Amino acid sequence: MENSVEVKVLEIIRNSKEKIPTQEIAKKLNLERHTTSKYLEILQSKGLIESQIIGRTKLWHPSNSPILSIIRDGNPLREVLNSFDDGITIMKENKEIIWANNKVEQASFCYENYSEEHCKDCPAVKTFKTGKKHRTINTYTRDGKKVSYELITSPIKDNEQKTVAVMEISRKLKR
Repeated sequence: MENSVEVKVLEIIRNSKEKIPTQEIAKKLNLERHTTSKYLEILQSKGLIESQIIGRTKLWHPSNSPILSIIRDGNPLREVLNSFDDGITIMKENKEIIWANNKVEQASFCYENYSEEHCKDCPAVKTFKTGKKHRTINTYTRDGKKVSYELITSPIKDNEQKTVAVMEISRKLKR
């Protein structure tokens, strides 16, 4: 982040004990509210801060997990993930899908994309336990045919380095 105003805005938000309104940030920076809003929107698009609207007031706070901001509507990185040929899912610890690119069937839980049961050698479970990347090849029976997938998982961590979600890349293997 090169812009010194962005750095100052981020510093004000991070140092605030509570969520802070746009007007208060503008006052601390000695800037107009509209100018401050521009910088806030830029920082939000980078996933560094988040907002909450209460009535007519927009309150700002640091993002708990900047990487999860990639799945928000309107984020250009979301379209990049949709352009991959591999399936990409982001899931919670209970394996519920938070987001999936357009190469993945719509399912509530990750294993539903492959079979009716949980994976025997689930790399997502390992990633949540260790906080590290894992890779495996699993074979499933689908419509009477055996299908193999390479599954690669990586942790998505919050600001305290706790794994809050897992990104899984699935690649169908040719037989």
